[in-house]
Amino acid sequence: MSSSPLLSLRMKSTRSTPPMERCQFDVELADRVKVMLSQELSYAYRCNDYLFRRKMEKVEEISSCGTEDGSVPPMIQEIDTLCREKMCEWAYRVVDHFHAPREIVAIAFSCLDRFVDRCCCDRAAFKLAAMTCIYIATKVFNAREIAMSSLAELSRGEFDMAHIAEMEGIILTTLNWRMHPPTIQCFINHFYTLLPLARGPITRAIYRRASFFWRAFA
Repeated sequence: MSSSPLLSLRMKSTRSTPPMERCQFDVELADRVKVMLSQELSYAYRCNDYLFRRKMEKVEEISSCGTEDGSVPPMIQEIDTLCREKMCEWAYRVVDHFHAPREIVAIAFSCLDRFVDRCCCDRAAFKLAAMTCIYIATKVFNAREIAMSSLAELSRGEFDMAHIAEMEGIILTTLNWRMHPPTIQCFINHFYTLLPLARGPITRAIYRRASFFWRAFA
């Protein structure tokens, strides 16, 4: 007596992955992690602490000028940690508003930090570069890109589409089109798959919390 098509389908769907296939899959994932680590350490994707470096350069400049109170005129004030933090918070609000994955912010700020590490920017140029990096990241990695006109409107008249388009070309040229940085979320996803953990509700909850924490921390 032959089994029904539905029963055969159910039996096929419950078949486990052969050990050899699983082993090969783990090897491929491990190789991906090695490539991501190598990529992260390469010059193209490496980013130095440009905020600290610029601060030290400014201190030396002030010392050489002999300024008594050590103050810097507002017109030449450069970006600092607070400025970057505010732009990061703004970026998360933008991607949440457009229902884009939050990993877009990690990709955008990898591009932004590498760009600013190589090019000296004032605060206005930094804001424009941050907006442009969000646009580039959504265009490359998201199913629906955030329109350039929408970002221009969010700047409340400070920048227009021509500014964003021009900055896009500058950023792509400066970074030599290296726009695929390894993110913390990528590492977490691979480690979660590789580690021999029981896939229960507790493990999944820990995975989700770890992903959220490290994305926010980055």
